[in-house]
Amino acid sequence: MISQGRVGRFRRKRQKGRQVDEISSQNERLDESELIFPLSHASVGRTYIVVSYDGDDAFAERLAELGFVRGARVKPCQKVFGGMKVVINGATFGLSRSVLNHIIVTRD
Repeated sequence: MISQGRVGRFRRKRQKGRQVDEISSQNERLDESELIFPLSHASVGRTYIVVSYDGDDAFAERLAELGFVRGARVKPCQKVFGGMKVVINGATFGLSRSVLNHIIVTRD
């Protein structure tokens, strides 16, 4: 299976009787499901909006206390070994990859 990469989606296309892999342009309309991803996959320097998070009630409550509520803007500022530093509401937090995987964001 060919997966979504940084440069766009792959597509199989027939040219003169043979199959060719081609990368689609980023200007193509993407499905909404492709625009929602874990914060661990976010790029440094871009701004994202928190869509949701998964986990038990205690985990969700702790994230809410830190400011990770639906609609909050979060900006990854530095990738570090095993996690990432992020800025949310003017405060900088260092989060592990396991926590980042539970925070679902979309591009701003």
